[in-house]
Amino acid sequence: MVRIPATVGALMLGGLFSAVLSGMVIAQVILYVKFYPNDEISFKCLVFFVWALDLVHDALVWKGMWEYFVLLFGNLTLFGFVPMYVRPFLRQVLSHIAPSEA
Repeated sequence: MVRIPATVGALMLGGLFSAVLSGMVIAQVILYVKFYPNDEISFKCLVFFVWALDLVHDALVWKGMWEYFVLLFGNLTLFGFVPMYVRPFLRQVLSHIAPSEA
């Protein structure tokens, strides 16, 4: 049996914590641009690349929360559902954690 508060609560708290950390990254990027305008272009590109990765991550977290909380609302059988856009990444991570013996 699925424990709904533990499952949904962890997803919700994780998403909110991720959003708070993303806000901290945005603040750091703004401060970096303000206080270090003469840095090399390679450093600036690195900072903006990390910022872009963080924004994509946050968008995917919120997309996942939208699917579970809005699209799948009331459908308890789909709590084990893994969205299509997560499966390749999950497969890659799991293959490194527990490699198959072939």
